[in-house]
Formats: sequence, structure tokens, C-alpha cells
Amino acid sequence: MGTAPYFIISPNTILSIIGLLHGSDKTVATPAEDWRKATVDLIIPCYNEEKNIVLCLNSVLQQTLKPKRIILIDDGSRDRTIEYARIF
Repeated sequence: MGTAPYFIISPNTILSIIGLLHGSDKTVATPAEDWRKATVDLIIPCYNEEKNIVLCLNSVLQQTLKPKRIILIDDGSRDRTIEYARIF
């Protein structure tokens, strides 16, 4: 009696074939709320990021969905990270 090697008919192969036979998921998405009305609060942790904080904040403000609040968490920076963020 001949048997197929395990590496040809593995459990993953069987599951893949069943998935192909079943077809794609037919569930229709029903979002609970309209994404256009969503609000975003942004928390940015920073530590000695004076070179990057302005670039980060500029990138945030260029996004399609603007944040309602931007909260910077400074972890005891020894440079002028917070100064640069306030000026920005």
C-alpha cells in the first residue's frame, strides 16, 4: 500500500485546500460609527529628541486625520526637546 509523504500532504496543505474550496469571506463590514467623525488623541514619548521632535510633530500635522490633542511625555530629557516642541 502506497502512502503520500508527509511533506506533500501536511495539515497546512489540507487546511489551504479547504479554504480554497470554501471561497472568500462573505461577511459585510458594518462599522459602528463613521470613520470620518473619529477623533484621535496622540501621545508621543520623548527622551533627548531635540533633533527629531519638530520632524515628528510636522509629520503628525500633515496627516489626513488631525489629532484632537497631542500629548508629549518627556522622560527627563537633558536637552531642549520640550523647548523645541513648545516653539513648534
